[in-house]
Amino acid sequence: MDKRKLEITVFHLLTMTAGLRWTSNKEMESSKNWVRYILERPMEQQPGIAMNYCCGYSHLLSAILSKTSGMDVSTFAQKFLFGPLDIKDYRWPSDAQGISNGGFGLAMQTIDMLKIGYLYLNNGNWFSKQILPESWVKDSTTARLNSYGYHWWVLSGKVDIPKVYYAQGYGGNNIIIVPDYQLITVFTGTIFEDSSRPFRLFNELILPAVMNINQA
Repeated sequence: MDKRKLEITVFHLLTMTAGLRWTSNKEMESSKNWVRYILERPMEQQPGIAMNYCCGYSHLLSAILSKTSGMDVSTFAQKFLFGPLDIKDYRWPSDAQGISNGGFGLAMQTIDMLKIGYLYLNNGNWFSKQILPESWVKDSTTARLNSYGYHWWVLSGKVDIPKVYYAQGYGGNNIIIVPDYQLITVFTGTIFEDSSRPFRLFNELILPAVMNINQA
């Protein structure tokens, strides 16, 4: 085994900087054991050097959380996140080993995506109950390599431009948060040929409109 794999940490998986070579999700999906497939990918570079978006990293995080907690991640989420937020109507598939898909496949209602956005906008607090540590919200939405945090894309605020961070899913599903304006925008869709279109609409139409209102 490439000894560089021994240096991979949870931080590297969270920030997509583990250094494994990745081609596509289809190869992983066609394998009998997703975790083994991911771990057997050859190293492309030293961990922590460069960011390479990889759904396999997210699935490894799901496997790690499942092993350390003793429950599948969907059950874990229901107990500690979805349950407190009253999120009930969702679908979360698993791999052949029963590990909840870490990188894709979770489907939920728009209103429930909004709840997650509201939780983050309020620094992990849900109507006076601290669901997530405030420090975790801050760390996960801090830009690192390639404007990426802990599974959040982060556009750091510049002069006259506020900080924006967002979760972007396949097909145009987005949770976009602008703390300075107390703004949460949620898109759901199946625009598979152009998944970034909703964010462009937000950036070109919604955000400028909100900024103009606040400056008026």
